[in-house]
Amino acid sequence: MSGPGWVDTTSTLLRGAGIAVAVLLVALGFFTGGFFLALTLGLAAVAVIGGFALSYLARRESWYRRPNARIYSLVLLVAFPLALVAFAQLVGPALTPPPVTANCFQGEVGPDGKDDVQLAIDPRISSMQFRIRVPVLEDGALRWWASDPAGETQWGGRAEEPGFSDVAQPATAGGLWTLSVRGETSRAQYAIEWRGATADQPLASASPCG
Repeated sequence: MSGPGWVDTTSTLLRGAGIAVAVLLVALGFFTGGFFLALTLGLAAVAVIGGFALSYLARRESWYRRPNARIYSLVLLVAFPLALVAFAQLVGPALTPPPVTANCFQGEVGPDGKDDVQLAIDPRISSMQFRIRVPVLEDGALRWWASDPAGETQWGGRAEEPGFSDVAQPATAGGLWTLSVRGETSRAQYAIEWRGATADQPLASASPCG
C-alpha cells in the first residue's frame, strides 16, 4: 500500500539534497585539488548514502504513519543538508593536514624544450612568492610563466643570460596553478621556487630548492 502523496515528495527531495551536496563537494574538490579532492569525495559519498538512507526511511509505513509524521519529515528535510554542512566543517579541519608552504621545480630544457607542471595551492594560503633562477643558459633564451586556476598569466618573463633571477608576489588564489617553461636555447637549467604563508605564519626564509 502506497503512502500519502507527501511521502513520495519528501523521499525525492531527501535524495536530491544528498546528491546536490555531493556534487557541490566534488566540484570544490576538483577546483582545489590535492588532498582536498580525496576529502570532498569521501564527504560526497556520505551525503549520497545519507540522502538515500533517509529517503528509504521516509517511505516506510512505520515512519509515515506516526503522529505528526509529516512535520517530522519536513524537519528532517531541512535538518539533513544543514547537518551535512556542519559535519563537513567539523570533520574537514580535523582530517586536513597542514597546508604545504613551499615547493621547488627544477629542470633542464634544450631547443624547443618545454616543461609544464601543476602546483596545488591550498585555499588557506594568504600570500605567496615565486622565484626563478637560471644558473645555466647557452645560446638563446628561456621563457616562463605562471597561470592561475582561471588560466590567467600572473607572472612570467624571459631570461637571456646565465645567472638570471627574478622574484614576484602575485595575487594569491587557491587551486591548481600551472608553471610553464619554454626553451629557446641549446641548453638551459632552471629552478623555480614557490613559498606560501597562512594568515598566522610568515613566508619561510629558507629556499625550498636548497
